Amino acid sequence: HNIYEDYDYDIIHGFEEKLREILQASKIGGATSARLNMENFDIEIGGFKKSVSMGGGFCAILNTITTLAMSGYLIGRNAPGFYAVDSSLTQLSEAEHKEQSDTIKQNFIEYLISHAHERQVIIVEQTKRMPFIPDENAENGVHVIRFSRNKEEGRYGFLNEVYNPEDQ
Repeated sequence: HNIYEDYDYDIIHGFEEKLREILQASKIGGATSARLNMENFDIEIGGFKKSVSMGGGFCAILNTITTLAMSGYLIGRNAPGFYAVDSSLTQLSEAEHKEQSDTIKQNFIEYLISHAHERQVIIVEQTKRMPFIPDENAENGVHVIRFSRNKEEGRYGFLNEVYNPEDQ
C-alpha cells in the first residue's frame, strides 16, 4: 500500500489547518508551525518531532489533539460523529507558576466545551487531573457523567450493570 497515492496534499492541508486551530486554542507554543511529517506520519511543532522535544505528558496531550483534529476533519467525510479518549490529561504536568487560564489543560477543555455541538466527545479522565469539571449544560451540548464505583450513588462505571466482583 502506498499512502502517498491515497492522500494528497489537499487532504493533509485540511487536517493541518484543523490541528493548528486546536493547538492554538489550547495555547500550545509554536502551534502556527505545526504540520504532519509525511515521512514518519507524526506531527511536528517548530520543525521538531514531539518525541524529541517534549516529555511524555506533553506527547500524550499532543496525541489527543492530533486525533481530535483528525476526527474533526473527517466528520464531514463520512466519519462517525463522535470522539472518545481515555486519560489524555493524566500525565501532563504544567508549570505551577502559570495562571490556570494559561494552561493547556484548561484551554483544551474549554475548546471541547465550545465545540460540543460539532460532535459527541467522550473524555474519560481522573477528576483530580481535570483543571475544572464542566457544568452540566444540555442547551450547549455538555453532559457530565461522574463514575462513583458506588452502586447506591452516581454511576458505578462505564458499562451499565457491570460491577467489580467485590461490589456485587
